[in-house]
Amino acid sequence: MSQDFDKQIPSTDLNDKDALFARAGEYHAQGDKDAMVIWLEKAVAKGHIKAKTNLGLCYFFGDNVEQDYEQAFELLKAAASADDQTAKYYLALCYLDGTGVEQDEDYGMRVLWKCASDGMSWAQLSLAECYETGRVVKEDLFEAISWYARAAESDIPEAQEKFRALYYDNNFEDAEGNQRYFWFEEENMDADGDPITL
Repeated sequence: MSQDFDKQIPSTDLNDKDALFARAGEYHAQGDKDAMVIWLEKAVAKGHIKAKTNLGLCYFFGDNVEQDYEQAFELLKAAASADDQTAKYYLALCYLDGTGVEQDEDYGMRVLWKCASDGMSWAQLSLAECYETGRVVKEDLFEAISWYARAAESDIPEAQEKFRALYYDNNFEDAEGNQRYFWFEEENMDADGDPITL
């Protein structure tokens, strides 16, 4: 099937990185992941940023290629340097876990924090988990719930479940004993200044 499909490709498209990447997407949609990888490689050779991210993830997860964390790291690093958000997130995970690169939890956390602050929902979930467990940062359930809430807004079931499990079972006060309110509570105050809870 792949060879017949390739015959339909205009020769001019072979130098067009976007066309090469689109071809990889078409093979992915057809379920032909071997061909998808081949065309991702062609797009990467022409400098397509998203192709670098996607091929990096193939190597990261061992998806139709032999798992190779170092190769994954190099591709993700290249895409992240071109400001690809997904690549930045997985680059953060690489540094946090020492996957394909020497472990640097502080740097990994800085990258993860930036991704989460920029609105990436999966990064928000990962950051929340760090605050819940005390990984790299000081354990802080208030911060964990705040980030789970942000991720939950993107309809991530895991974030929604963890948010509910922590939010409804905890109460937070400041050093003076006053009630601490979350950002989503402050945004939804009623006329009396009381929060409308989720």
